[in-house]
Amino acid sequence: MMLSKHPVVRLWPWVITALVALLAAGSLRAEPRAAEKWVERTGCRLADDRFADGDSFGLEWRDTKGGDVKRTYRLYGVDCPESDAGDKVLERRIQEQMDAFGTDRPTLLRFGREAARFSARLLRNGKVRILTRGALGQEVPKQSGRPQRRYAMVEVIDATGKPRWLHELLLEAGLARAYGEPVAWPPKEEDRHGGKAAAQAFRRELDNLERLARSRKAGIWGAEKWKAP
Repeated sequence: MMLSKHPVVRLWPWVITALVALLAAGSLRAEPRAAEKWVERTGCRLADDRFADGDSFGLEWRDTKGGDVKRTYRLYGVDCPESDAGDKVLERRIQEQMDAFGTDRPTLLRFGREAARFSARLLRNGKVRILTRGALGQEVPKQSGRPQRRYAMVEVIDATGKPRWLHELLLEAGLARAYGEPVAWPPKEEDRHGGKAAAQAFRRELDNLERLARSRKAGIWGAEKWKAP
């Protein structure tokens, strides 16, 4: 019998082809999913949200059929002081923030309420624009008893009538720290931020804004620091 006619030998090409296909499929599954494209939405407005604070809030808009759509968003890259002293879910966060901001509990909560008012005032001012990854945005890890939040970049109109990112205004006012999820600037926004701005550049910019606010003793950075007895 000729070797080439042996059944095992005749199967080898098929076996090799199948192995190559499986390896390719495995490598495709191992690759991280490509980041979703940025989606821009205009005409948003502040929605009533009992869990709102400086960096998280409900926004609503009209869909193409004229219905109201509401989602809860969390700003990329910043963390405002907590504002609800009675929320037991946030107790660990409050303790961690007291150390990060270098202040006591009453001062932290006072500036948390100020940050919430600051954001609400700008979000009610109209002409709010949001940018999200995908139609609704990248999900924030879910917290028990709270609505699902999604990350967004939020643009508002400042007191001078200029469009500004809300996270920058909060940092400049000393009502937030550079913290949390960084993100690369959307392609349409790169010219405003020096060309190809990756997530690392986004983080550096926020860190610089925080340092400037600290040096000016703006907001919570200028409050009397808590000292142990």
